Amino acid sequence: MADAGRDKLEAGLICARAVGASSVPYCVMLLTNFTHIDLPGGRVHFPPEHTCMAAVAKSCAGGSVDVLPPRVTKPKGVKQARGAPDADEWMEAIQTELEALVTVKQALMMMDMEDVPPGVRLLDMALVLKVKLDKHRQLQKRKARVCVRGNKQGYGVDYFDTFAPCTQLSSVRLVIILALKLGLEVYHMDVETAFLNSTLEEDLYVRLRRGLEYQGRTCAKLLKAVYGLKQAGKEWFDTSDAFIMNYDERMRRSDVEPCLYYIRDSDITVIILAYVDDYLCATNNRSWYDSFVATFNSQYACKDLGVLDLMVDTYGLKDAKPASLPMSPGCSLAPSDGKDTTIPFRGLLGQLQWIARCTRPDIMAVVSALSRFCASYGPEHFVALKQVVRYLKGTMSYELVLRTTSSVPRGLGLAGGALPMSIYIDADYAGCKTTRRSTSGIAVYLCGSLLIFSSIMQRCVSLSTTEAEIIAMSEGAREIKYIINVLNDLVDICNPVPMYCDNQEAIHLASDYVNNNRSKHIEVRNMYIRELVKSKTVEASYVSSADNTADIFTKPLPLPAFLTHTERLGIMKLKDSDPED
Repeated sequence: MADAGRDKLEAGLICARAVGASSVPYCVMLLTNFTHIDLPGGRVHFPPEHTCMAAVAKSCAGGSVDVLPPRVTKPKGVKQARGAPDADEWMEAIQTELEALVTVKQALMMMDMEDVPPGVRLLDMALVLKVKLDKHRQLQKRKARVCVRGNKQGYGVDYFDTFAPCTQLSSVRLVIILALKLGLEVYHMDVETAFLNSTLEEDLYVRLRRGLEYQGRTCAKLLKAVYGLKQAGKEWFDTSDAFIMNYDERMRRSDVEPCLYYIRDSDITVIILAYVDDYLCATNNRSWYDSFVATFNSQYACKDLGVLDLMVDTYGLKDAKPASLPMSPGCSLAPSDGKDTTIPFRGLLGQLQWIARCTRPDIMAVVSALSRFCASYGPEHFVALKQVVRYLKGTMSYELVLRTTSSVPRGLGLAGGALPMSIYIDADYAGCKTTRRSTSGIAVYLCGSLLIFSSIMQRCVSLSTTEAEIIAMSEGAREIKYIINVLNDLVDICNPVPMYCDNQEAIHLASDYVNNNRSKHIEVRNMYIRELVKSKTVEASYVSSADNTADIFTKPLPLPAFLTHTERLGIMKLKDSDPED
């Protein structure tokens, strides 16, 4: 118990029943004879046999993201699940998962140990338990996932090829922008338990651990690519790819983006993007899409996904004051000696990285800068990270709006007109106080919508601002070339693509074969921009620093400049956007 409010002769310990993690951050809910108490996890001690609740206390003490409702636990295995207060519910979830694998998906063919072929090495099965909460942090369901321990597989025996391509997030925005410009409807599909729809080429056998027996049997032959197998991703991609390519003989796959499929015909336009088990389909023919979905759904069950935004409540920032900026200008952080594992720095950083990459480019520069401290963070770094969350809390109603410019009419089809593209690049100079390396900022626009954005620390130390800018220009040139190659079979791009930079010397260096004492040391790979300029693919143009949108990706900006560039990125309230968006 806390010393405050306690008589010096009073007992410092109390006995109570733990019922789970508290809604108060980092605390465990305890139930006494009279009332419940929220106590920090680090001050709650359990007997050695109570491993489940001890894990809950340790999780809360470390600032885990798993703040569960009362009387809900998250065990780590069958033994903990059986000893949990909600053991009946967890055992029911485990049996439901086994039933689905054996009878519904027919992924396991159960057998006795004596039925396993002699000389076969059995792979172990693992159990992953997860609690799913709704947006109000109330229990939705307890989920059990039975997986194969793929780390025990042997190459050349249990698996061979494992590579499966995965699309980039920029390709998702590309499909949406093309749909806006070409007048297409966009549809979304998700495949349930996708990996279990693909068959295996290898003969693999598994052993179910104690507590996972099915009808008294402890061994099984794998018939489908069960989660955890090294080749599961590849098997599903091959299955999905074969279905899409065979569905319509007009279907083609991009040579540059292997997850992008398209049909280009006079009466129909179809663009399909596969992201593992999620699919975006943009088309102007609803009947084709309905037929495609019906055929797809006849073989693989599909569903729609919802949206979760639990991060503010999870990290105890529900009542925190919103911030006007993700990071104050001039903020300088240095690496700490080691890392404080009691701080949930990496967990929060990972969530912010995903948000920044998807729909909030306004926090990209700050998140990129803070990610450099993953191996050497302390309380000051976590405070800076929480300011980003407070900024997001104050701008929760803001979204990345993709819109098309009026310079090119909508509904062009695949055969008409060229689409405008532009790119802004910028670089700070020796912004990293530890390595003295510069940061490149890139913003690529297609039809007026933000397509690609990045904030990347450069690989080498620049000797001048011009060198830092020319490195950023070459990095931006790679993005331009990639988009042109992807769209080569779909639409034309207006050439040359204007590249806006606020450094006149860098523009001069990119446009001409300049070789002087100040630039002769620059590596060949950093002069790639010069090749695209000479081939008329890119045109280097000057823009003032105040109008250079990429400036927001290089360093923390003052509020007026930050708001200006945020609006130019397309970050705004949805109700303020045009009806055509």
